[in-house]
Amino acid sequence: MIISSPADAIPETLLTTQGDMVVRGAAAAEALAVGANLTILSSDGTDPQWLAPAVQVQIASGNYVGNNAASRQITVGFKPSLVIIEMEADRNAVLGPGARKVAHGDSAPFHGTLNSALHASDGFTVTSTVIAAWTNATSNLTGVTYYYWAISE
Repeated sequence: MIISSPADAIPETLLTTQGDMVVRGAAAAEALAVGANLTILSSDGTDPQWLAPAVQVQIASGNYVGNNAASRQITVGFKPSLVIIEMEADRNAVLGPGARKVAHGDSAPFHGTLNSALHASDGFTVTSTVIAAWTNATSNLTGVTYYYWAISE
């Protein structure tokens, strides 16, 4: 843009805070203040606006040591829609809506059922109850370290 007259220049006083941006208003340049943390710049079709993202995926990972409790909640700070548990080097579990499957080694895809489930509001529950085809298909054996990855809805 070529500034041909002082009226075309943006006044120094327009931008007062680090992060401010210049936008075209209805009649002249205007300042758009920097948005709040974790907001995104959007538009209503005419004017720019700062909005919170529509979907924020949360991921948590960690581990727990089994204690052989009949039922135990592992909290992650949110309601997950998918949890993957590494039970041993060759045994893994996937918990999802209506799914509680266990895989054992490379011999077959998920072919057992784990007596664990997603929690209604935070994390997932693990149990010491065995309902699969092999004796170590529990998610809470005493002294065993389990690693998990939880992903939000």
